[in-house]
Amino acid sequence: MSNVGPYRGLGIAPVRNGGAVVSDRGVVWFKVTLTPNLHVGHTFQFAYDGRLLPMTESALDFSLASVTRGTHTIQAHVVDADGNTLISSRQVEFDVRERR
Repeated sequence: MSNVGPYRGLGIAPVRNGGAVVSDRGVVWFKVTLTPNLHVGHTFQFAYDGRLLPMTESALDFSLASVTRGTHTIQAHVVDADGNTLISSRQVEFDVRERR
């Protein structure tokens, strides 16, 4: 099975409400953008605060639980079936605040 063309762009950002990431249950949602679309057999892998998470996703929206208040980083990678990184986003810094 062949894939069509290489990836040209990958981005990730937390879903913000009024400019801040507000979470009173420790859950933060993220949105991934990828050009072109994810190829068959490839998945997203994420690094949270510099550590690879033990999960892969194929959806463009995903959430993390147990995110504490403060400053954090997130980065997305596209990996193939063999675990090879094909493209990486830049590392994005975000601040989490509790709802008042």
